[in-house]
Amino acid sequence: MKKILLFVSILCGLTAYANDIDFQWAKTFVSPMGTSAHSLAKSADDKVFSFAGFGSSGAADSLSYGETLIGHGAPYDGSSSSGNSNIVFQKLEKNGDLVWSVYSCWGGASLSDCAYTPTADGGAFLALKFYHTNYDAAKNGKLLSLVDASGKTTDVIWEYPGYWVYQGILVKISTEGNVEWTKLINVDYSPVPGTTSSTYKNYTPQGFYFYGAAEDNEGNLYIAGNYRKEMTFVKKGGEKVILTPHNTEGWTGDPQSSVGDLFLVKLDDAGNYLGHITTTGTAARESINNITYADGKIYFLGMVKGASTEDSEIKLGNTTIQPTKFDDILVGAVNTDMTVAWVKHFPAFGASNGKHTTQNKKMELQNGNLYLMGHVVGGFGTDKTEALIKGSSTMQTGFLIKCSATDGTWLGGAIGENSIGGYYGAFEDENGKIYTYGYALGNAYLITYNTSTWEIENEYSLVKGGSTTAWGCLFDEGQLLTLARSNAKSANTILDGAYTIESRKDAGSWITILTSFEIPELGQTTGLISSETAKEQSVKVYSGKNQIFVEAGESSEIQILNTYGQIVKSMTVSTGKHAISMPKGIYIVNKTKVVVY
Repeated sequence: MKKILLFVSILCGLTAYANDIDFQWAKTFVSPMGTSAHSLAKSADDKVFSFAGFGSSGAADSLSYGETLIGHGAPYDGSSSSGNSNIVFQKLEKNGDLVWSVYSCWGGASLSDCAYTPTADGGAFLALKFYHTNYDAAKNGKLLSLVDASGKTTDVIWEYPGYWVYQGILVKISTEGNVEWTKLINVDYSPVPGTTSSTYKNYTPQGFYFYGAAEDNEGNLYIAGNYRKEMTFVKKGGEKVILTPHNTEGWTGDPQSSVGDLFLVKLDDAGNYLGHITTTGTAARESINNITYADGKIYFLGMVKGASTEDSEIKLGNTTIQPTKFDDILVGAVNTDMTVAWVKHFPAFGASNGKHTTQNKKMELQNGNLYLMGHVVGGFGTDKTEALIKGSSTMQTGFLIKCSATDGTWLGGAIGENSIGGYYGAFEDENGKIYTYGYALGNAYLITYNTSTWEIENEYSLVKGGSTTAWGCLFDEGQLLTLARSNAKSANTILDGAYTIESRKDAGSWITILTSFEIPELGQTTGLISSETAKEQSVKVYSGKNQIFVEAGESSEIQILNTYGQIVKSMTVSTGKHAISMPKGIYIVNKTKVVVY
């Protein structure tokens, strides 16, 4: 594959890639017990959400964002050397300035098993996974305490059962950073019947994993992931709904063993149960790893591994799938009435050593296409006869698959050349160039693919340091925001010397780095908009309370988008005035911004 050597120039004392990519600014998350990274997202009011974590060995341990102190750690009983795990959820301006922070000061988080989504009102919905962290303190029932932007502390109460077990917690945060409501999702922690494990003979520590969250245009909420113990949801009237997994045969309760079923649950705007989907049939394991909403559908990225290549078979909606012995990719769409619109199965293929790995990390929706990405050893295809993309390494590297959002048709893909690592974000411009964010061997980088040839054109080193790993990224017009974690005891260089973050003696082993770059040629895509240029029409648009008014001089096509580019409604209106009911939020209607209050 052809690669272009990039030359650097000196500008205002900073090194930059002329006309390609320029460094703008960097911020660090620093804590004495180290930090961890999760993801970035665009808010509905055109700002940025950042989700991260930090450790603590006591309430005095703090977290700093840049020069600003934004949180303190949870109390700690000192029974182990690992400390506690806390979360921090932030709203930022696009220049990195802090708008507000919400952080946990009680309870232990499993950050990698949490998810969130921006909401149309400018706030966010979080699906969290927490356990009690302090034995004496746990006796008061405090599973989690959140400190919001106003300084108010919200407690989630759940009686300590005598073991460190995870439970689910749903949280709605307002656009001002206040905790509006919380809801506890109970997960069975009893021992697995007939377990042979002496460690887990009395309890099961982890029975579920939250991997995705979304909101539809009616304000309903969705959560998705994997479960291997019963999960209890509650309807608005108080009736309980229990989800019972079936793919758990032979499981001892060990959280390191991967078993269980995928789930997608629909909730109302207060977290009450409305419906769900899961599979039937037999598999070794299944999960949904990412979801997003657009134009009346919940799109999902997941995976499935067969119990055996001969007799393993699952059914999702009306689609029957016979998975391989590896972790295959599932991609699909679910209507908001919880019927399955379509599902595609991309079988996995082993590497040259016969082994395979799949880690799904991100799904992007742009211009009517889905972009699936993560880590892989081996390759993927559209059926079991041939791998359409396959890596040459037996180490993990990044994979990228492009498929239609209409029916999942495979449109191309590639596997990266850099290992050990994976891909965490992608953006395709109007010229067919895909910008892909990932990492390998201590280097968080950006590469560009030509989708005509699926060859790499350019490669840029964004953040390089000690054991650097990429996490979230956000492409927003000409700006690229990246989130990476790196060794705090070594220097980290940005864009091959454009900026340097010196080692931090006041930090734990890890720091998290939020960095902004400008990509001048980066275009803007908008959700599921047709590739054809929309005809300019005689339409006036203005907003009201819980509705948008449209005055059309002729029969006209109307598309209503949220501010992160996803269509929430599309329709044809006749000549005259029309009122369209919408939740509170900021929308783009045929290129006109309106605010529904």
